[in-house]
Amino acid sequence: MTYSARSLGDCPLAPDFVNLLPDPRNKAEVVAELCRGIGTGAIVEVVREGITPDNVEDLVASSDLVIDGTDYTVPDVGLRLARTARGASVSVVLAVEIGFGVWHTVIPPDGNRFERLLGLAPTVTFDDLASRRVSVPLWRWVLSIPAYIGMDVLAHVEQGHLEAPAVAPAVELSAAVVSTTAISLLVGRRPPASAPRVHHFDARTGKAKTLRPSRVRFYLSAAIASIGRSVG
Repeated sequence: MTYSARSLGDCPLAPDFVNLLPDPRNKAEVVAELCRGIGTGAIVEVVREGITPDNVEDLVASSDLVIDGTDYTVPDVGLRLARTARGASVSVVLAVEIGFGVWHTVIPPDGNRFERLLGLAPTVTFDDLASRRVSVPLWRWVLSIPAYIGMDVLAHVEQGHLEAPAVAPAVELSAAVVSTTAISLLVGRRPPASAPRVHHFDARTGKAKTLRPSRVRFYLSAAIASIGRSVG
Protein backbone atom coordinates (compact mmCIF):
# COMPACT_ATOMS: atom_id res chain seq x y z
CA MET A 1 0.00 0.00 0.00
CA THR A 2 1.34 3.40 -0.97
CA TYR A 3 -0.09 6.62 0.48
CA SER A 4 1.02 9.85 -1.12
CA ALA A 5 0.12 13.22 0.38
CA ARG A 6 1.39 16.59 1.46
CA SER A 7 -0.27 17.93 4.62
CA LEU A 8 -2.57 16.71 7.35
CA GLY A 9 -5.03 19.60 7.23
CA ASP A 10 -7.08 18.31 4.27
CA CYS A 11 -6.85 14.61 5.13
CA PRO A 12 -9.91 12.80 3.68
CA LEU A 13 -9.71 9.91 6.15
CA ALA A 14 -11.17 9.83 9.64
CA PRO A 15 -12.01 13.57 9.83
CA ASP A 16 -13.26 13.32 13.42
CA PHE A 17 -9.88 11.94 14.50
CA VAL A 18 -7.81 14.30 12.39
CA ASN A 19 -9.64 17.41 13.57
CA LEU A 20 -8.68 16.57 17.15
CA LEU A 21 -5.01 16.20 16.31
CA PRO A 22 -2.87 19.36 16.31
CA ASP A 23 -0.34 17.32 14.37
CA PRO A 24 2.18 19.14 12.17
CA ARG A 25 3.33 15.96 10.45
CA ASN A 26 2.88 15.13 6.81
CA LYS A 27 -0.55 13.54 6.48
CA ALA A 28 0.88 10.55 4.61
CA GLU A 29 2.88 9.69 7.71
CA VAL A 30 -0.17 10.02 9.96
CA VAL A 31 -2.40 7.88 7.73
CA ALA A 32 0.38 5.28 7.44
CA GLU A 33 0.56 5.13 11.23
CA LEU A 34 -3.21 4.65 11.45
CA CYS A 35 -3.12 1.87 8.83
CA ARG A 36 -0.31 0.05 10.63
CA GLY A 37 -2.19 0.41 13.91
CA ILE A 38 -5.14 -1.61 12.61
CA GLY A 39 -3.06 -4.70 13.28
CA THR A 40 -3.36 -6.47 9.92
CA GLY A 41 0.36 -6.36 9.21
CA ALA A 42 -0.09 -3.93 6.34
CA ILE A 43 3.11 -2.64 4.82
CA VAL A 44 2.64 1.06 4.04
CA GLU A 45 5.12 3.03 1.97
CA VAL A 46 5.04 6.78 2.56
CA VAL A 47 5.79 9.21 -0.27
CA ARG A 48 6.19 12.58 1.40
CA GLU A 49 6.49 14.65 -1.78
CA GLY A 50 3.14 13.54 -3.19
CA ILE A 51 2.60 12.72 -6.86
CA THR A 52 5.22 14.26 -9.14
CA PRO A 53 6.23 13.77 -12.77
CA ASP A 54 9.36 12.02 -11.49
CA ASN A 55 7.72 9.42 -9.27
CA VAL A 56 4.26 8.75 -10.72
CA GLU A 57 5.36 5.96 -13.06
CA ASP A 58 7.11 4.02 -10.30
CA LEU A 59 4.15 4.47 -7.95
CA VAL A 60 1.63 3.20 -10.48
CA ALA A 61 3.84 0.40 -11.81
CA SER A 62 3.98 -1.19 -8.36
CA SER A 63 0.18 -1.01 -7.88
CA ASP A 64 -2.71 -3.35 -8.64
CA LEU A 65 -5.17 -0.46 -8.29
CA VAL A 66 -4.96 3.32 -7.92
CA ILE A 67 -7.28 5.34 -5.67
CA ASP A 68 -7.18 8.96 -6.79
CA GLY A 69 -7.41 11.19 -3.73
CA THR A 70 -6.13 14.31 -5.48
CA ASP A 71 -8.18 17.48 -5.28
CA TYR A 72 -10.52 18.48 -8.11
CA THR A 73 -8.87 21.92 -8.10
CA VAL A 74 -5.70 20.34 -9.56
CA PRO A 75 -7.05 18.30 -12.49
CA ASP A 76 -3.60 18.20 -14.11
CA VAL A 77 -2.45 15.87 -11.31
CA GLY A 78 -5.50 13.65 -11.80
CA LEU A 79 -4.88 13.56 -15.53
CA ARG A 80 -1.24 12.59 -15.04
CA LEU A 81 -2.27 9.82 -12.66
CA ALA A 82 -4.98 8.52 -15.01
CA ARG A 83 -2.75 8.51 -18.08
CA THR A 84 0.08 6.80 -16.23
CA ALA A 85 -2.35 4.17 -14.92
CA ARG A 86 -3.70 3.67 -18.43
CA GLY A 87 -0.22 2.97 -19.72
CA ALA A 88 0.32 0.43 -16.94
CA SER A 89 -3.12 -1.22 -17.49
CA VAL A 90 -4.21 -0.27 -13.97
CA SER A 91 -7.71 0.96 -13.06
CA VAL A 92 -8.30 4.14 -11.05
CA VAL A 93 -11.04 4.68 -8.46
CA LEU A 94 -12.20 8.29 -8.10
CA ALA A 95 -14.69 9.92 -5.71
CA VAL A 96 -15.89 13.46 -4.98
CA GLU A 97 -17.93 14.54 -1.94
CA ILE A 98 -20.62 17.21 -2.14
CA GLY A 99 -22.80 18.16 0.83
CA PHE A 100 -24.01 14.92 2.43
CA GLY A 101 -23.35 12.94 -0.74
CA VAL A 102 -20.62 11.43 -2.84
CA TRP A 103 -20.19 10.32 -6.41
CA HIS A 104 -17.67 7.72 -7.41
CA THR A 105 -16.54 5.94 -10.54
CA VAL A 106 -13.88 3.66 -11.94
CA ILE A 107 -11.57 4.72 -14.74
CA PRO A 108 -10.57 1.55 -16.59
CA PRO A 109 -7.30 1.55 -18.51
CA ASP A 110 -9.06 1.43 -21.89
CA GLY A 111 -9.62 4.63 -23.86
CA ASN A 112 -9.61 8.24 -22.70
CA ARG A 113 -12.03 7.69 -19.81
CA PHE A 114 -10.72 10.44 -17.52
CA GLU A 115 -10.72 12.95 -20.36
CA ARG A 116 -14.26 11.96 -21.36
CA LEU A 117 -15.46 12.29 -17.76
CA LEU A 118 -14.18 15.88 -17.56
CA GLY A 119 -14.95 16.84 -21.15
CA LEU A 120 -11.29 17.23 -22.11
CA ALA A 121 -9.79 16.73 -25.53
CA PRO A 122 -7.60 13.60 -25.83
CA THR A 123 -4.73 15.92 -26.78
CA VAL A 124 -4.97 18.16 -23.69
CA THR A 125 -1.64 18.54 -21.90
CA PHE A 126 -0.81 18.69 -18.21
CA ASP A 127 0.43 22.23 -18.68
CA ASP A 128 -2.87 23.22 -20.34
CA LEU A 129 -4.65 22.38 -17.09
CA ALA A 130 -1.95 23.57 -14.68
CA SER A 131 -1.76 26.97 -16.38
CA ARG A 132 -5.58 27.11 -16.68
CA ARG A 133 -5.45 27.59 -20.44
CA VAL A 134 -7.96 24.77 -20.29
CA SER A 135 -10.37 24.59 -17.37
CA VAL A 136 -12.89 22.06 -16.15
CA PRO A 137 -16.34 23.57 -15.51
CA LEU A 138 -17.85 23.16 -12.07
CA TRP A 139 -20.75 21.05 -13.35
CA ARG A 140 -18.29 18.32 -14.31
CA TRP A 141 -17.43 17.90 -10.62
CA VAL A 142 -20.64 19.00 -8.89
CA LEU A 143 -23.25 16.91 -10.68
CA SER A 144 -26.25 18.75 -9.23
CA ILE A 145 -26.99 21.22 -6.47
CA PRO A 146 -28.62 19.69 -3.39
CA ALA A 147 -31.56 21.81 -2.29
CA TYR A 148 -30.02 22.11 1.18
CA ILE A 149 -26.89 23.95 -0.09
CA GLY A 150 -27.20 27.72 -0.17
CA MET A 151 -26.71 29.49 -3.47
CA ASP A 152 -24.33 31.95 -1.81
CA VAL A 153 -22.05 29.03 -0.94
CA LEU A 154 -22.25 27.74 -4.51
CA ALA A 155 -21.36 31.18 -5.87
CA HIS A 156 -18.18 31.19 -3.77
CA VAL A 157 -17.33 27.69 -5.02
CA GLU A 158 -17.83 28.67 -8.66
CA GLN A 159 -15.64 31.75 -8.18
CA GLY A 160 -12.90 29.61 -6.66
CA HIS A 161 -13.13 31.19 -3.20
CA LEU A 162 -14.23 27.91 -1.62
CA GLU A 163 -13.91 24.24 -2.45
CA ALA A 164 -17.13 22.28 -2.93
CA PRO A 165 -18.59 21.89 0.58
CA ALA A 166 -18.72 18.42 2.10
CA VAL A 167 -19.62 17.51 5.67
CA ALA A 168 -18.03 14.72 7.71
CA PRO A 169 -20.70 12.07 6.89
CA ALA A 170 -19.99 12.54 3.17
CA VAL A 171 -16.27 12.04 3.69
CA GLU A 172 -16.92 8.89 5.71
CA LEU A 173 -19.34 7.72 3.01
CA SER A 174 -16.72 8.39 0.35
CA ALA A 175 -14.17 6.26 2.21
CA ALA A 176 -16.76 3.46 2.44
CA VAL A 177 -17.73 3.42 -1.24
CA VAL A 178 -14.14 3.78 -2.44
CA SER A 179 -12.89 0.92 -0.28
CA THR A 180 -15.85 -1.27 -1.27
CA THR A 181 -15.28 -0.53 -4.95
CA ALA A 182 -11.56 -1.22 -4.58
CA ILE A 183 -12.23 -4.62 -3.01
CA SER A 184 -14.77 -5.46 -5.72
CA LEU A 185 -12.27 -4.66 -8.45
CA LEU A 186 -9.48 -6.63 -6.80
CA VAL A 187 -11.66 -9.76 -6.58
CA GLY A 188 -12.86 -9.37 -10.16
CA ARG A 189 -16.35 -7.96 -9.64
CA ARG A 190 -17.97 -5.32 -11.80
CA PRO A 191 -18.12 -1.82 -10.25
CA PRO A 192 -21.41 0.15 -10.01
CA ALA A 193 -20.20 2.66 -12.61
CA SER A 194 -17.31 3.25 -15.00
CA ALA A 195 -16.31 6.63 -16.44
CA PRO A 196 -17.72 8.64 -18.03
CA ARG A 197 -20.69 7.43 -15.94
CA VAL A 198 -20.66 7.89 -12.16
CA HIS A 199 -22.71 6.54 -9.27
CA HIS A 200 -24.07 9.16 -6.85
CA PHE A 201 -25.60 8.71 -3.40
CA ASP A 202 -26.79 11.39 -0.99
CA ALA A 203 -27.13 10.30 2.63
CA ARG A 204 -29.45 13.17 3.51
CA THR A 205 -31.99 12.63 0.71
CA GLY A 206 -31.50 8.86 0.50
CA LYS A 207 -31.40 9.04 -3.30
CA ALA A 208 -28.98 7.08 -5.45
CA LYS A 209 -28.49 7.11 -9.22
CA THR A 210 -26.04 6.34 -11.98
CA LEU A 211 -25.56 9.12 -14.50
CA ARG A 212 -23.19 11.24 -16.57
CA PRO A 213 -22.26 14.83 -15.74
CA SER A 214 -24.68 17.18 -17.48
CA ARG A 215 -24.64 20.96 -17.79
CA VAL A 216 -28.44 21.03 -18.15
CA ARG A 217 -28.96 18.94 -15.01
CA PHE A 218 -26.57 21.11 -13.03
CA TYR A 219 -28.19 24.43 -13.89
CA LEU A 220 -31.70 23.01 -13.57
CA SER A 221 -30.90 21.79 -10.07
CA ALA A 222 -29.39 25.19 -9.26
CA ALA A 223 -32.60 26.91 -10.42
CA ILE A 224 -34.77 24.54 -8.38
CA ALA A 225 -32.63 25.05 -5.28
CA SER A 226 -32.80 28.81 -5.72
CA ILE A 227 -36.58 28.81 -6.17
CA GLY A 228 -37.04 26.50 -3.20
CA ARG A 229 -35.04 28.79 -0.95
CA SER A 230 -36.91 31.87 -2.18
CA VAL A 231 -40.27 30.22 -1.51
CA GLY A 232 -39.08 28.83 1.82
